[in-house]
Amino acid sequence: MTKCSEKKLLFLCPATIPLNSGAGRNAFTTCKIINRDKDFTADILTFRSHSGLLKEEVIDNVKITRCRLFGNTPILRRLSVFSLFPYLLKNACKYDVFFIYAFTPGLFTLVVLGRLLGKKVFYRPTMYGTDDVLSLVKRNRVLGVLRNFFLKKIDVQIAIQPLIHTAFVRLFPDRGKSVLLPQGVDTDFYSCTSNRIDLRRKMKLPEDKIIILSIGFLIKRKGYDYIFQALRQLKEKNIDFLYLIIGDYKVDSINKNMYEYLEQEMDELYEHASNNLHDKIKFLGRCQRNDVRDYLACADIFILQSKKEGLPNVLLEAMAMGLPSVVSDIPGLNGFLINDGINCFVTKSNDSCEIANQLQMLINSEDLRKKMGDTAQKNIVSNFNAKTYVAEIKRLASDFLDVEDFH
Repeated sequence: MTKCSEKKLLFLCPATIPLNSGAGRNAFTTCKIINRDKDFTADILTFRSHSGLLKEEVIDNVKITRCRLFGNTPILRRLSVFSLFPYLLKNACKYDVFFIYAFTPGLFTLVVLGRLLGKKVFYRPTMYGTDDVLSLVKRNRVLGVLRNFFLKKIDVQIAIQPLIHTAFVRLFPDRGKSVLLPQGVDTDFYSCTSNRIDLRRKMKLPEDKIIILSIGFLIKRKGYDYIFQALRQLKEKNIDFLYLIIGDYKVDSINKNMYEYLEQEMDELYEHASNNLHDKIKFLGRCQRNDVRDYLACADIFILQSKKEGLPNVLLEAMAMGLPSVVSDIPGLNGFLINDGINCFVTKSNDSCEIANQLQMLINSEDLRKKMGDTAQKNIVSNFNAKTYVAEIKRLASDFLDVEDFH
């Protein structure tokens, strides 16, 4: 193999920072780390969901281009692919790899364009049962035939968890085209070095309460209804705690295009929590990345009860910070990331009583919190490190482009 000049990767994702899209945040972190190496450059192409977002900007040495999102309905979202055309017609030839994060307008356009231009196409689904290749093909009988045809043309699937990998192998029995590669955490950034008491004072949080933390939009898919019921049980037992939620909890001008259809659901959850938990709950809204890390450092327990996820960034980050967690039994993660009673408590069903009992065990035992949190942290550092993930992405791109190892 001959060593070539700098190789360019184009990442396509539905949204990225400053919006709190999990796939978009991960794409940004990946690009940022890639761009530290002179041999590869990574840019992001995404959608502009509101006028406050710049059409083009560079953040931490990552170039982000945002094309117009026509609206939030399925039809308008599909039509948004046409807003990508001017950028792709002008710039597609300069990229060597198209890296598609999540099922998004433009997925099949980039697959076709990649084939026509001789580019490599990587696809990274984000959630089993939603945008894995098997689910995409089976969801609609007519579209499924077309999707099957196009998805066969990708060069490699990046499977962030085992069930996504298995789905690909079932549909296309060619294991060489799917790589099990979990996304990683920037463990240099997500590490706790500050004194917790000093940090709580800085963040205006009580020094003497158990703080339970969740990160994620206030929607039912995140399991907040079960969390609120469990916390009410703790409140009725006179157990002292403060529950913090980071993430959008109402529809506003910034997230309207993305979440307008969920407005009633968000309002109902907010009202339910406020009426039942009163001063035991605090909605923090969207926060800057540094503040998210500081709130994680202030917390005692992390809770995630999503009914469906892929490989949640927020759980990886909480574990990297050494937090014990109470986690729903997310398909594909048991034995892969989460191990009940070892690095977290796994809620076997959406049962508020079980959630309350698991929380109470952690609240009552500082030793258990520390033991579980330390185990979680070691696992993340060893097996879910962003640098390892990015190194493997570059290795795959290098192999596909016949570039000699650049390390």
